[in-house]
Amino acid sequence: FGSLYASANYQTYWNAPNSSRSYQVGYANNFKYITYTLSWSLQDSYNLLNEKTNTIAASISLPLNAFFGPRDRVKNEIYSSGSIVRDSSGSQSIQTGLNGSLLDDRQLSYSILHGRNNETGEFGTAAMHFDTKYASGGVAYNFSESGKNKSINYDLSGGMILHSGGLTLGQSLGDTNILIDAKGAKNVKIENSHNISTDSRGYAILSSADNYRLNRIALAADSLNDKT
Repeated sequence: FGSLYASANYQTYWNAPNSSRSYQVGYANNFKYITYTLSWSLQDSYNLLNEKTNTIAASISLPLNAFFGPRDRVKNEIYSSGSIVRDSSGSQSIQTGLNGSLLDDRQLSYSILHGRNNETGEFGTAAMHFDTKYASGGVAYNFSESGKNKSINYDLSGGMILHSGGLTLGQSLGDTNILIDAKGAKNVKIENSHNISTDSRGYAILSSADNYRLNRIALAADSLNDKT
């Protein structure tokens, strides 16, 4: 029957005459390939105006390739989404978007969003992110009609480990990292990892391993070649 959630928050402040309260109730479900959500929230924050804000929201998401035959025929899915948010002050925001991934291992992800608010005007963003075994990077373009704001953001992140076998590049390091040494197995994927494979010397970095736990590391057998 879907999922129903509810939350309540109550806060008091030192030397403040009033408290802050917030409540939220939501419901989510799916019909075949379509996922939809409905929610209501009340925000009663202590401020100079001491106003209460009721907000209702609804969203829907569906894979576009569901209209082109069985979904397993398309390796990289394309999702379309839309949402509407309206509060008791009269502010209303409507937005639609597309998001998905490309390439064999879905290394390239993208999203496009466009919306309009009846008070601040149009807004939108277009973003792209690319993951490789050596690093990750992305670029995003944002615009807002309110204030005529436009911005371009980009990021590039990665990590490296210097060891007895040389220097190995990889994705950003976490608290606990594993250096994989599989000599002779070049360009082989690592099981249960996101776009991580060995380099030309058989080394790879598996970042963000479980702390103080036994981590199982294995090469993906289906990515081995005949000479490995």
